[in-house]
Amino acid sequence: MQTLRSILLRFSILGLAFFGIAMVAAAQNNATLQGTVTDPSGAAVPDATVTVTDQATGTIRTTQTTNTGFYQVPQLLPGQYTVAITKTGFENSQTTNVTVLAEQFRGLDVVLKVGGAAQTVTVNGANQPLLQTEDASLTGTLTAQQVQRLPEFGRDVYELLRLQPGIFGDGERSGAGLSVGFPNGPGENNGSGGPGGSNTAIFQTENQQSISAAGQRITSNDYMVDGVSVNSLEWGGAAVITPSIESVQEMTVISNDYDAADGRNSGAHIKIVTKSGTNTFHGAGFFQYETPGLNAYNKYDGPGALLERVDNAFRQFGGNLGGPIIHDKLFFFFNYEGLRSNNTTYDAQWVETPQLDALMASASPGTPVATTLQGAGLSPRIQRVLGGTCTSENGVPITFPIPCRNVSGGVNLGSPTGTYGQYVDATPNGGGFTSMPEFEYAELASPALESGDQYNARVDYNMGENIFSASTFLTFYRADTADDTAQDRPMADYKTDRFSPSGFLSFVSNISPTLINDIRFNFTRYAFNDVSANPQIDWEIPRTEIQSALPNGARIRYGAAQGDDSPGIFAQNTFAFRDMATVIHGEHSVRFGLDYDHEQDNDNLLGSSRPDYVFNGPWDFVNGAPIYEAINVDPVTGGPENAARYYRESDYGVFVQDDWKFRPNLTLNLGLRWDYYGPPSEARGNLENIIPTDDPVSGLEFARAVFPGHQYNATLRNFGPRIGFAWSPTALNAKTVVRGGFGIAYDRFDDVSFDNTRDNPPLVASYGICCAGPTNPFLNGQILYESGRTDSPQGFAANPALVTPIDPNTNLPEILAG
Repeated sequence: MQTLRSILLRFSILGLAFFGIAMVAAAQNNATLQGTVTDPSGAAVPDATVTVTDQATGTIRTTQTTNTGFYQVPQLLPGQYTVAITKTGFENSQTTNVTVLAEQFRGLDVVLKVGGAAQTVTVNGANQPLLQTEDASLTGTLTAQQVQRLPEFGRDVYELLRLQPGIFGDGERSGAGLSVGFPNGPGENNGSGGPGGSNTAIFQTENQQSISAAGQRITSNDYMVDGVSVNSLEWGGAAVITPSIESVQEMTVISNDYDAADGRNSGAHIKIVTKSGTNTFHGAGFFQYETPGLNAYNKYDGPGALLERVDNAFRQFGGNLGGPIIHDKLFFFFNYEGLRSNNTTYDAQWVETPQLDALMASASPGTPVATTLQGAGLSPRIQRVLGGTCTSENGVPITFPIPCRNVSGGVNLGSPTGTYGQYVDATPNGGGFTSMPEFEYAELASPALESGDQYNARVDYNMGENIFSASTFLTFYRADTADDTAQDRPMADYKTDRFSPSGFLSFVSNISPTLINDIRFNFTRYAFNDVSANPQIDWEIPRTEIQSALPNGARIRYGAAQGDDSPGIFAQNTFAFRDMATVIHGEHSVRFGLDYDHEQDNDNLLGSSRPDYVFNGPWDFVNGAPIYEAINVDPVTGGPENAARYYRESDYGVFVQDDWKFRPNLTLNLGLRWDYYGPPSEARGNLENIIPTDDPVSGLEFARAVFPGHQYNATLRNFGPRIGFAWSPTALNAKTVVRGGFGIAYDRFDDVSFDNTRDNPPLVASYGICCAGPTNPFLNGQILYESGRTDSPQGFAANPALVTPIDPNTNLPEILAG
C-alpha cells in the first residue's frame, strides 16, 4: 500500500506541473468545418456571416463566405456545433448538432432561401451523413463513447487501432498475456524487434502496437496526443504516452496521409484528442476486481501437469471529473487511473538442495563460490516437491546428461574433487556418488507485482475568438518480477520504478476571420534507474550458470540477470514545437508552418560490466573454474567500460498545404513538405564509428575507428510532394466519395539503428570468452573469476589479460597472439 506521504507527494507534483503549464496552455483543435453557401439557383452567396457555436462550451467562432460562397472554420475542438448563417435578403439558416470529428474536415453545404431575416430555418445536423467529402486521406475516428464501450486489452486505447480502415493488425496475445508481433517484429525475437504493445496496460513505457497501414512497416507509424509528437526516440512506431481511455475524447487514424502538415513517418498517423471540460459537470468512476479465490483449479492438462489455477489478484480502478470554472470561459478536466496486480505463475524445474549449496560453500570457503552461495535470497521458491528420479520428471521420462543415482529425497550426481582452480569436467561425477540428495524436481512459484498510476489534467480558457489550453500526463509504474530462469530465487528478483511526465501547451489565435494561427509545444519524458530501484540485489555476485548437469539443457543460475540493460539507467526527453497558420482566400484554405523537435536520449548500459560465468557441472563451480565469461571492459585498462551515452538530435519540418474547393463537390489537396532529420551527436564526444576501406575482401581488416561529430551525414533532399482529391458525384446525392492521391514521405531513423555502435572500440571491448577447460585453464588468464569489490555492476576489478593496445593509426585494438 502507498503511504500517505507518497500520495501527497504525487499530488504535489501533479499540482506543480499543472500550475506551471496552465500559465501558458495546450490541447488539440485540428478539426475543421467548411462548405459552400448558395441560393436556390445554385449561385454563390458571398459575404454571408457564418457563426459556429460549440454546444458544450458556448465558444463562438465567426467568419464570412468568400466571393465563391466558400467558408471554412479551422482549429475546432471535436464535438457538436450549431452553425448559423445570415445574409441580407435571405432567411436565416441554423443547423444544430453538427458533429465535427478530430483531425477531420467536416463538409456542410447550405442553401439559403430568399426571404426576410426574421425567419429562421432550423435543421437538425444529426440527421445528415458524416461522410468525409473534403479530404483524400483514408481516415477513421473513434469517439469517446466508442472508445469506452469497445473491448480492449488492458484498457489500452491503442488496441483499437486495428478497427480502423486501411489498418492491418493481429490482436493475438501470448500464453502469458503479452503482446505478439508480426514475424521479426515487436515482441518477437526476445524483444529484439521492439518492445511490443500493451504488456503493462496504459503504463507501458514504450507502446509499440503491431499494426501496418497500407503495407507500411510497424516502425513507420506516428503517434500524436493533442497535436504534438509523443513518439519514442529509440523504437519507431512506439508511443511513450498511452492515455487512459477515460481521457480520450476522440482517436483519429489516417492510414494513407496526403496532408503535408503531417510528417516524421510514412505509416499510420494516430492522433488522440484528450477530453476537456464543458459548461456542465460530468464525472465517472470504475473498478475491476479479480481474486484467486474465485478461480478453479485446472485438473486436466495431461501427464505430469501441475495442479494450478490462475493466481492473480488484480485491481484496476479510476475516476474523472470535468466541468466549468467560469461559465463559457474556463473549463477543467481531471482523470486518474490505477492498477494493482499480484500475479503468481508456477512451473516445474530441477533445483539444487540446501544440502548441496552448503556442501559447495564449505568446500571453497572465502572464495567467490562461497560469496555466491551465502548470498541473501539464495533458496528457490519451492511450493512443493514433485516426483523426480534419474529417469522421470513427475511421471514423464527424461535422461540426465551425466551418470545419475537415485537417493532418498532426490538424485545424486557425485561429489567435489580436486582443488580450487582445477577443472574436473572430464570426470562429471567428481569424487563419486554419495547418498546426499543434491537435486530435486519441484514446483516453483514465480510472483510478479505491478503497480501503476496515471494522472491527467487539462484546462481550457476561451477569450473571445482565441483559445488557451493546457494538459499534462503523469504516469508512474512499478514492478517486481521473479526470474524463473534462475529458479525463482529472491536474489534474482528484478524491480523497476518508472516515471513518465509530459506537458502540452497550445494557443489558437483567430487573428481575423480568414487568418488563424496555432502554436503548440509539448515536453515528454521517461526515466528510470534500475540500479537505485534494486537495493535488494547484491551486485557483487556475478551471474553464475551451471550447465551440462540437468535434463533437457536446463541450467542452475545464481545472481541477478546480466546484460547491457540489466541494470540500466535511462532518460529520454523530447521537446516539440509547432506553429501553423491558416489563410482562407477565395476557395483556397492554405496552411503553412514548421515543426521542430529537440531530442535527448540518455542512457547508461552499465550492466555488462558485471560478468556472466558459465561452469561445466557443479564440481567445476565448486573449484571456481568457469569455461566461459561474458563481460564488457575498457580495452585500454581491462576495467569497467564507459557505457554512458548522451545522444542529441534535432529534427525540422516545413510545409505548405492548399486544400482547394475546386468545385462544391470536388476538393483538391495539394502540398509540399521538407523534412530534416538531424544525425545524432553525443554531448561528451563519445560517439564511435567504424569506417571500413573500399576493398570488399580486406575492408574490415584495415578499417579504422573514428569519433565523428555526428553519426551519419544528413541530407537536405527530403522533399515530399502530396497530391490528393476527394470527389462526391452530384448524381449520387453525396452518398459516395471517390478518393485518390500520391505522396512521398520520409521516415526518421530510430536510435536503435545505431545503438550497437556503443560497443565499438576503442571505448568498449565486448568479450564472450570461450572455452576454457582442463587443457587450457582460464584461457591463459583471460577468464578472471571473481566477486565484485563494491556493490555496483561496475565494482569488478580490472583484468590485465583483457588489455588490448590501441593502434594509433586505426584507433582499433591490436590483434594479439592467442
